[in-house]
Amino acid sequence: MPSQTLDIASIAYPAWGMKAAEWSHYSVLRRRTWAEVHQAVSSVDQRLAIGGSWAANDFHLTRSGDSSLSDVDAVILQRDVASTRLHVERHITLGAGRNVLNLRVSVHGASYEDKLSLPDAHCMGVILMAQSSVAAESKLRRYLQCKSALSLLRSRPAERYGEVAARIGSETAVRMYGVKLGVVDTVEADQIRRELALAGSDLPLHDLAVKFLVGGFDRSALLQLLSYVDSHFHTVEWLRDYLAAKVLATLIRPGGSWYQTA
Repeated sequence: MPSQTLDIASIAYPAWGMKAAEWSHYSVLRRRTWAEVHQAVSSVDQRLAIGGSWAANDFHLTRSGDSSLSDVDAVILQRDVASTRLHVERHITLGAGRNVLNLRVSVHGASYEDKLSLPDAHCMGVILMAQSSVAAESKLRRYLQCKSALSLLRSRPAERYGEVAARIGSETAVRMYGVKLGVVDTVEADQIRRELALAGSDLPLHDLAVKFLVGGFDRSALLQLLSYVDSHFHTVEWLRDYLAAKVLATLIRPGGSWYQTA
């Protein structure tokens, strides 16, 4: 299991209102859940390789370990017919009784994480902020806002959320990372906005992200975002189409509960 995320968080946990014993217990829950997810995905298809938060160990998991807002991103390897446009959704269930954890597995035909440019990574962050504007539940909305802000604050495409928080070092950045992990309930939108303003950004869509954060659902802003994705997101063509579909879903179903996890 990757240790980087827990190493960073092992310094930050007092700022999240956790005592040493609580953090130790939570760390055990994370390690156990991580192992169970990898085993469950392997049992679905041994050709699946996990990426994203469940590979980097910065997935979301509540303090009790009974809920997660993190999808499992997986790539299917050694396929007979190569198709980078493949996208399949499966679900896995961990645990039993009152401690059931249901997760959505998104299976892609090719990896993209090592191919993204920094503007592409930032663009994905803006899409997360757009999705937050239609999230029906406040917990999901704050999670998406914090995940988006940390993505927008990246200094390189592969920089993980904990690395962003550690580099910036502000109270707000550390709390946003706590929300991303699942140990902090909320960070106010105005605090997130100030953090983005302090860092500054050359991203053309930075103002759109703030608009989604502060103003909520905005049809014209979503159309502008869709146009940007279509005309600028060229690093991975199939991913551009996939993300454009996410923006369209946000555009046509404001206020819905279509977005289950992140």
